[in-house]
Formats: sequence, C-alpha cells, structure tokens
Amino acid sequence: MGNASGGFADLKAGTLNVSTLGGGLGRAANEGLVADALVLSTASLSASVAGSVLINTQGTLNVSELSVTGTNSVVDVQSRGDLTLSGGVSSAGGAINLFMRGEFNQDQGSAIDTAGGNLNIQSVRGSVSQAAGATVSTSGSGNGSITIDAGAAIHVASLNAGSSLLSLTARAGSITDADTTDNTDLTAGSVWISASESIGENVLAGGRVAEGGVASNAIDMSIATVSAESAGSMRFSNSGSLTVASISSQGAQASFCLLFMMGSVGYWVMAAPAPVLRMAPMWPRSSCTMSVNSGV
Repeated sequence: MGNASGGFADLKAGTLNVSTLGGGLGRAANEGLVADALVLSTASLSASVAGSVLINTQGTLNVSELSVTGTNSVVDVQSRGDLTLSGGVSSAGGAINLFMRGEFNQDQGSAIDTAGGNLNIQSVRGSVSQAAGATVSTSGSGNGSITIDAGAAIHVASLNAGSSLLSLTARAGSITDADTTDNTDLTAGSVWISASESIGENVLAGGRVAEGGVASNAIDMSIATVSAESAGSMRFSNSGSLTVASISSQGAQASFCLLFMMGSVGYWVMAAPAPVLRMAPMWPRSSCTMSVNSGV
C-alpha cells in the first residue's frame, strides 16, 4: 500500500479497522527505503500493527486506537484537518510524531505512551488540548523528550517526560491547566515553556479576554529546571527543588515573581518591567506567581 498519486486515497472508508501480523502501515524511511505514506480518507481509525506507521489523512481524523508493537518502530501521522485521540496511542520505544493543520484534541481517559521514545505534536493553525484525565508519557528505558508546538493555545493535563526535556510553544495564545486540581501537569528533568500570551491564565490571542473573564490557575510541575517566556503573566507551582534557568517577559506590564519560604514567612523575589530586582514580604500579586515547596 501507499502508491496513490494525484490526491487519491489508498484506503477510503467511514471507519477503518486495521491489523497486521508482521508489517506496518505505509513505509517509513527508517526501514532503509524511501518513505511512502499510506493515504487515508476516513473519519475514524483503529489499528494494531507490528511495524512502523506512516499515514496521511485527507481530512479530520479520530483515532480510537493505534498500537505499534515492533521495537523502536515509529509512528508518523499527518492530518489535513483536526486530529482527535479518543483512545490509546502507543509504541515500543519508537518515536511518535503527530502533525495536523487544525486542532489536536486528546479526550479524557486517552493515553499516549512511547515507552521511552520521543513524542512530537505540531499543529499549524490550531490549539493542542488535553482534556482532564488525558495522559502522555515518554518515560521508560530511553526517557524520551516531549515537544509540543501549537499554532494557537496549549491546554495541559498530564505530560510526563521522565528525566528528559519537555518543550511547549503556544504561538497564538496561552498555556493553561486543563483541570482545577493540584494534580501534576508537567513532569520532566527540564522544561522550556513559551507562550505568545500568558502561562497559567486563559488570555486569548491578541490579549483578548476569554468569555467569562480571565481565569488564573498555576501550571503544576514536578521538574528540576525551568525556562520560560511569555508576553503576559506566568503562574507555576513546582513540587521539589527548582532551578530557574531563564525567565523572559516580553509584555510592557509583565513581571516575574518567584515565591519561596524562609521559615514560616513567604517572600517574593520580583523582577518588574524595569531592570529592578528586590525582595519583600509576601502579598497578593495578580500578574505572576511561581511557588516551590522545597529548595530553589
């Protein structure tokens, strides 16, 4: 399969269920040959295969299951529309790459697990959204990295990169917590977070206020090192010791505030828009919050 040309699909069906015993779907470049994607025209896909997966879809796609059992076999899915995961997507140590022109949605209860392989999710125009209860894990023998690049906003519920790197970029919107609990949203050795608007606040692209007003909810992390930049507020809460590698606020009124404890008294270390660094007893701040429950 994978020989269609002129925009025609190799497989066309309303719902597509695929199972292979020894091969994959399409032909990945890592098999020693020129990559040749399997072109699909289907609304829903369920697949369990032994080899690598390289598929292109001609429209919006819902994946109810995608299981790749071959060791280090890769998954590469490209959608011309939206991509929704309503079930599990897994590999046996191989990378998982998900690209879409529209929105990416991971439904409640669905899981992505690479067993140590890298994960890349990229949306050209839309947001990348995890529902509360959705999970992503690249932890395993390889401790794979997680890279998410969204054309709009990012909503996170649970991303676990083990001790590796986790990178989040929201090019036209904010990065927000998908739930209102204190459950850990980000687990990694180091995290890079970049938002064109705010982090931990639901500010829309262009600084527009979301319907119902601005809601603030810190991104809950369990990481060792953080680097972040945004044009607006940044709100984080970290479990464990934390190293702040770099913080950059591009907005004219943006500021960075780091909360730490000295005995029973909390203190803010504040870097305001002007190049001033000062320490003062804790008081409510509306622009930026980072809390750490042990050493900094």
